[in-house]
Amino acid sequence: MLQAQDAQALQGLAHHLAERTTVLLDRIRRAVTEDPEISTARALARAEFFDSLPEVLAAFGQRLSAAAAGTPPPVRAEPERAPARRHGGHRFEQGYSLPESVREWRHVSACLIESIGDYACERQLAPQTLSVAMRELSELVSDGIVQSAQRHLRLQQRAAARRSEELQAALERVRTIEHQRARTWRQAVHDLRGSVGAIANASALLQRHTTPMPLRELSHEALNRGLTSVREMLNDLSSLARLEAGQEPLRVSPFDAAEALSELASTVRPLALMRGLRLETAGPVRLEVEGDPVKVRRIAQNLLLNALRYTDEGCVGMSWDTAPDDPSRWCLTVHDSGPGFGVPAAQAVPDSSQDETLSSAGEGIGLSIVRQLCDMLGADIELDSGAGRGSTFRVSFPVRYTRPASDPAQSR
Repeated sequence: MLQAQDAQALQGLAHHLAERTTVLLDRIRRAVTEDPEISTARALARAEFFDSLPEVLAAFGQRLSAAAAGTPPPVRAEPERAPARRHGGHRFEQGYSLPESVREWRHVSACLIESIGDYACERQLAPQTLSVAMRELSELVSDGIVQSAQRHLRLQQRAAARRSEELQAALERVRTIEHQRARTWRQAVHDLRGSVGAIANASALLQRHTTPMPLRELSHEALNRGLTSVREMLNDLSSLARLEAGQEPLRVSPFDAAEALSELASTVRPLALMRGLRLETAGPVRLEVEGDPVKVRRIAQNLLLNALRYTDEGCVGMSWDTAPDDPSRWCLTVHDSGPGFGVPAAQAVPDSSQDETLSSAGEGIGLSIVRQLCDMLGADIELDSGAGRGSTFRVSFPVRYTRPASDPAQSR
């Protein structure tokens, strides 16, 4: 138990330090920022650096007052640790490493020891009073280091848990992509096998001298169709392989989307007529945008050919215009009167489920190419389809590319 004189001296010391808070903070800041092993502190503004330090100094004053009043340490421990805990957490958020936090506590201790020593010499404090003050300072710094370390550890554990969740989600996305890629290639092999089988059967009939002329003509037509189908499929597979290998760089330039799409419609219209279908187009006469005109044309061409392939009667339409709800984007729409894909009406195709929805439509690899090209162009694709009522694909492109378009995430 302290004598009344010693208790009064401790209260006087607490009061003295409280009056010199600003001076102490400046000393601590100078010592910390001059320490070459605490580089993070030099990047902090004055207010950012001080942070919870005034509360820490106030907590030390409370310790001295509590010691003067004879309050046992276990009773007063938790309230006095709170500022140190907050300070350690803030330092972690500001980018401090744990060694930097520990070194900062050493500088806090050194500055307080110097101030206590000056006051002790000036007021000629008794050794017992000085001993109590140093004990409280030692406990303050020890508590500060422990609390900072615990706070750092908890925050690091939380950050590690978040990173683990993010990595797990990324792994699941990779697995989904690999699954979809494998399904696309399996379907391509299946289609190739079917076309090659048709070619083999037609060839076998043509090799027979006894095959009647009408059947020979039919076999000849089947052989030509099969060869054309195989050639187109191999071209698609080659294109998809180049896209997945990153061998088709994006070349963004200004172009007239209306002109490019109108020219495409002119080349595809004869194919529609051969199938007994109408090809209708709609859109402004001019639509000046930025993008890769070759890849935009390939997207439109694949969607048109896919629509013609699965439509037996009626019409296929293609339109283009600025997005009605977002002037920073423009839209390409391809619709048909075919059987539809059997998915709910007006179903948007988000990035996370886009591959699944499109690949489950049984469209071959044409839409896989469309999906890859859309990713490169920072474009979004939506499917509106229903059994027996046709399908509509809407592709939304940026009108302008303000960042490198080779990075799809930045181009959107």
